[in-house]
Amino acid sequence: MSKNININVNYLTRVEGHGNIVVEVKDGKLEICRLEIVESPRFFEAFLRGRSIYEAPHITSRICGICACGHTLASIQAAEDALGIKPTEQTTLLRKLLLHYEELDSHILHIYLLVAPDLVGVPSFVPLIKSHPDVVRRALRMKRLCNELCDILVGRHV
Repeated sequence: MSKNININVNYLTRVEGHGNIVVEVKDGKLEICRLEIVESPRFFEAFLRGRSIYEAPHITSRICGICACGHTLASIQAAEDALGIKPTEQTTLLRKLLLHYEELDSHILHIYLLVAPDLVGVPSFVPLIKSHPDVVRRALRMKRLCNELCDILVGRHV
């Protein structure tokens, strides 16, 4: 018996951005199985046209409220590449450390604000304040620590 299945789940929530799931089975064989995390274009490139190279990191840091450091560092690296500047090994290592802190911050956000509500059966993070205050306090402590570590390295974070 051959079986065909088409599954299209649009607008998954609780991911950073939004997501879709696409599954296609033709004649009992899996043809497509894809998770798509989609971000809408923000056209920040247009904000940079005609601006000073020194303004680019400040403008690009505001592309996203979660990964400001990553966008800033990408902008700085683009400027360095354009100008033929090679950062020192120490600078490169400090930048990697910063990105690790920011990635940890993002994972904490994902686990506690987006996943935890599903695990305990509440519709969002807000009800956790009453039902699981220890979890909320832990999440906020960890996020604060990540922000403070980023602040120490670069002077500010989100």
